[in-house]
Amino acid sequence: MLDEGAVRADGPRPGPAVIPAGDGRRAAALVRLKDRVDQLDRHREGADPVTMPLPRPVGPRFGDDCGLGDAGVVQERRSGAGLDRAMQEAIGAETDVPVHVVLLGHVEVRRLGHVTPQQQALICFLALRPGAGREDIVGALWDGRAISESRFLNLIAETRAVVGSSRLPPAGNGRYSVVGLTVDADLLTEAGRRADQARRSDDPHQERRWLRRGLSLISGPLLRPPGRRYWTWLDDAYDIAAGLESTIVAQSARLADLALTSDDPGPRDVEVAEWAYQRCLLAMPHHDDVAQALAELYRRTGRRSAALSLQRSRSRYH
Repeated sequence: MLDEGAVRADGPRPGPAVIPAGDGRRAAALVRLKDRVDQLDRHREGADPVTMPLPRPVGPRFGDDCGLGDAGVVQERRSGAGLDRAMQEAIGAETDVPVHVVLLGHVEVRRLGHVTPQQQALICFLALRPGAGREDIVGALWDGRAISESRFLNLIAETRAVVGSSRLPPAGNGRYSVVGLTVDADLLTEAGRRADQARRSDDPHQERRWLRRGLSLISGPLLRPPGRRYWTWLDDAYDIAAGLESTIVAQSARLADLALTSDDPGPRDVEVAEWAYQRCLLAMPHHDDVAQALAELYRRTGRRSAALSLQRSRSRYH
């Protein structure tokens, strides 16, 4: 995780950049970002685009050696232990949670013993669609094909044996849910809630802290299934994808805004803004507005080669 107290550099560190304070909030842009769920369909059709807040022009320029190094998107994938720590940090937890569901990257269930691909898909489906009925589950995991009652009940029983009866309780009114699991997307939302509390308390340091913790949970492209079999239902999870995109775009934009409008912004703050945009692109590599904001940040801080490299890397999404 990027440390706000450390700046990575390949060469000598230039002096701090002077960034005009301006209005410091860009409230209108943030409102548009938070309304992204409602605008997503229009945005995909090319109308009413939602734009990222762009960095302000800087004063003294500094060279290409003051950034994170690579001009492209950081394509990292956290180790299991690293992600578990990040998830615990996101809510300030002191104790381990036995089972984690990962949605902010390659979808999987962690901290279980042997679990079959179908069992894993069922756990993730119920984590995303609590209260699902038999028809919903069959439609998701078997693509709606007719199956026997015994086959369905066997899957429920075998999955319950893996996760525990307390986490997959008997169906109530024919509805199934998993409980007592930690979902990284929920932790992202919780980190955002605490950041909002810090903002209302006029505590930008704590707001930045919680925004960084939430964004650090991203481990790859959103809702990336481990395969096609048992996972085609993710193709139809538009509402979930839209909600996650909205949250991540708003949080990364807010963190970049805080960094670039701080009282004494310098290279550290520019690096935080860069990191925020990169986390967003890690989750949504196709997002042109975020890529434009990052390229503009590169250009306005004198890193034209980084901006050009980023633009070239974007060609795969067009």
